[in-house]
Amino acid sequence: MENLFAETVETARALARTVGPNTSKEAAVKIVKSGELSRQEKVVLNAIKSHLSFSEYNIFPDDFTAKEINYSRGINYYIIQRRLSGLHDKDKIEPVWQGNKKLRRDGCRVWRLK
Repeated sequence: MENLFAETVETARALARTVGPNTSKEAAVKIVKSGELSRQEKVVLNAIKSHLSFSEYNIFPDDFTAKEINYSRGINYYIIQRRLSGLHDKDKIEPVWQGNKKLRRDGCRVWRLK
């Protein structure tokens, strides 16, 4: 079975801006090589699934925002927000569209599981 969370140094390059300081680039490589990035993505994905299956805070049963996951599961908002793009790149989630625009709710992009 393929590990969808296997990370490479290429992933680390995508995490740090090319014009960012070397410390940012070093931190990006460290989070990938240590497995922390993969671990955080798994935690966030499990929190999303748990939130959508049952949550007293979930009034939108088919989609979610980073804020809603933060409120219902208590995971740091910034960790959630930063891991959503990686989950999208791994084809686990997708943005919700309204016409030709990505839907936003309470200032946050709205996502759904694939």
